[in-house]
Amino acid sequence: MTRRAQGFSLLELVVAAAIIATVSAWAMPNFIRTLRQGDVDRYTQAIEAGLYDLRATLGTSRSSCQLTFNQTQTWVNPYQLLEFRQPNGTYQETDRLRCCNSQIHQAKLALGSSEECEDGPKIGSLLQNASSLRFIRLEGSPESKQVEVAVSTGDYELTPPGTSARTEPIIFMVRSLEAGNDNRLRTRCVEISGSGHLSRGTWEGSLSQGYCRSRGAETRPNP
Repeated sequence: MTRRAQGFSLLELVVAAAIIATVSAWAMPNFIRTLRQGDVDRYTQAIEAGLYDLRATLGTSRSSCQLTFNQTQTWVNPYQLLEFRQPNGTYQETDRLRCCNSQIHQAKLALGSSEECEDGPKIGSLLQNASSLRFIRLEGSPESKQVEVAVSTGDYELTPPGTSARTEPIIFMVRSLEAGNDNRLRTRCVEISGSGHLSRGTWEGSLSQGYCRSRGAETRPNP
């Protein structure tokens, strides 16, 4: 009886290579999609955490803040909406978050100004402590460079303890930079209701007519 030589035949190698190529062609797009969705989800969590901090600080410092955004219901880079630190290291449009309290007023009076408010990122310098206010704890994260953000309204006011006189919510949306090339990537959202309740979920529908479907909560249409 003739013994078969050790090793693989050319046909077996070709078949194995074809199988590997087929599996890779299926697995690689899913792997990349998972990475991109992870960037979106982590940045959404960062927004939620930052807004929790802001809301808590308003309660303890008895502050009120005015949120002002020039670009609404349009996709922009995070540093154009939620982050003050620009790619070149400077701070711009710090008046997107402008806050008022008695300490700020007293500090302004000492400087000869009658203003009662200061831009959030500048409060720490004014009061000479670590009391600056931001939307995001850590700006310029790796995730921030992989996503786009949008907001539902151009102005909103938060008062202690993080509530608003307005009944409608303000909603921040987050999507991957590659969302236009892959409709399976989900857009996430963070919503602050008039009562100050924070919720995170998935954005459903178009940017202008959609709504934030919060986890475990009923849907609320975008005003």
